[in-house]
Amino acid sequence: MKTDKEKTSSPFKPMGSNTSLHILVYRQLKELIISGELKPGDRLLEYEIASQLNTSKTPIREAIRELASEGLVVHEKRKRITVVDFTEQDVREILTLRAELEVIALGLATQYLDESDYKKLSLLIDELKEAEAENDFKKVRSIDIEGIHAFIVNKSGNSRLEQMWKMLASQMMVLFQAVDFNTKRSGFASDRHSELLNLMQKGETEKAADFIRNHVLRNLESIVEEYASHKRG
Repeated sequence: MKTDKEKTSSPFKPMGSNTSLHILVYRQLKELIISGELKPGDRLLEYEIASQLNTSKTPIREAIRELASEGLVVHEKRKRITVVDFTEQDVREILTLRAELEVIALGLATQYLDESDYKKLSLLIDELKEAEAENDFKKVRSIDIEGIHAFIVNKSGNSRLEQMWKMLASQMMVLFQAVDFNTKRSGFASDRHSELLNLMQKGETEKAADFIRNHVLRNLESIVEEYASHKRG
C-alpha cells in the first residue's frame, strides 16, 4: 500500500471470505500496523486502499474507524489519517494503565481459574520457550501479550476491563515492534511467566499481583528511551 512513501507492491492479500468486508480490511490494516510494515506517522489514503482491494471506500472508512477506536490511527488536520505516533507521555500511560488493569484482572481471574486453565497457561509458557529458542520475536510478543496475558484478562469475567485492556494490548504490540523489544530481552519472558504461574497456583494472589505489576513496569524507562531514540531515527 502506498503511504507518503512510494512502494512498488501492495502488502494487501486477496479477500476471499464470507466475513464482513470492513472486518477483513480492518484485520489487514491492523496486522500491517502491528508488524511495522505501516510505520508510525505513515499516511493512510482511503482511495488507494480501496483501489488496491478493489472495493468502495465505505468498508475502508469503517475499518479505519475501528482502528481509531483502538488508538492505532489518528485523524489529523485537513482530513489526514495516519498511523499513531506515540509521545513519551503516551508510552508511560499505556504501560502504567496496562499494569493496573492486569493487577485487577488477575485478582478477579484467580477466583475462577481451575486446573484446566492452569494447564492451558503452562502450555502457553512452553510455546513461549520454544519461540524464544527459535529467536522468533514476533511469536514471542504474540504469545506473551495476546496469549498469556489475554487469557488471564479474559478469565477475569469483566467485559469492560477486557475491552479496555484489548485497546492497550494493540498499542503495546505496536510499541514493542517499534523498539524491537523482545529481541533485546530474549530468554527471560518464559522464566518470568513461569514464576507468575507458580504464585497463582499456590494461591499467593497479592504476591502474584505485585509480580505482574513489576513485570509490566520493569522496563518502563528503557522502553520510553528506546521509543524516543526510534523516533529520532
